[in-house]
Amino acid sequence: MCNFAVEIFGSVRSDGKLKFYKLLENGKAQIDAFYDEICKSERLLKDFKSILACMDYVAETDSKMPNTKVNSIKYNGKDIVIEFKKNTLRVYCIKKAPNVLVVLGGFKKEQGADINKLKRFIKENKNLLERL
Repeated sequence: MCNFAVEIFGSVRSDGKLKFYKLLENGKAQIDAFYDEICKSERLLKDFKSILACMDYVAETDSKMPNTKVNSIKYNGKDIVIEFKKNTLRVYCIKKAPNVLVVLGGFKKEQGADINKLKRFIKENKNLLERL
């Protein structure tokens, strides 16, 4: 059985209207492993920093951004998943007012599988998400 927790996502400002948290599964955040993977490429790291800048803006203002940078993904008719994107990189978050859970990072070529994984996670962990 998996153990879930959250911790503040220090890469995004925490003094705005929204706070971003990393979702930890058994003490590890997938976004950290993803970051370690992309650090090997200067281009990917630059794209990731652009995504973090978008996340900072959203954290500060709780405003929508252009679809070229951010997409909303519907689940059961509600916009619950936020996809931040830059070139081939994606960061997926679950919006749970007044906070946002950073769940996973991925690549455009894996986008469909990642979105399905998120939807499955939401369905299987509905009670967990209500408690967080």
